[in-house]
Amino acid sequence: MSFDLIAWRWSAPSGEVADAQDVYEALLDEREHPAVAGFDEHPVVAAIEKHFGDVNGDEGSPFLYFVGHQCLIFNVNVDREDGVVERLKRLLAGQELYCYDPQLTP
Repeated sequence: MSFDLIAWRWSAPSGEVADAQDVYEALLDEREHPAVAGFDEHPVVAAIEKHFGDVNGDEGSPFLYFVGHQCLIFNVNVDREDGVVERLKRLLAGQELYCYDPQLTP
């Protein structure tokens, strides 16, 4: 069993508050959203691999990641999570990315 997380960079505040669920849906549909700023995924991927190793190449890894449209999508293995999500969120925050968990949306 697994669940997804998605990470993106918020654009500079434009005076409007964006709903994270709306941003999530736009990014999954590969649509632009005014609240999202583009970012270079290479340093983020390098930080992930430095901290967690080659997760996409390891069958026993706690998660896989995919580069999406202005975002990174993470598929987390529930059976191997063991604190990985919190460490991943801290790592992403250090890269100035917001990590959204759509499962927590009411």
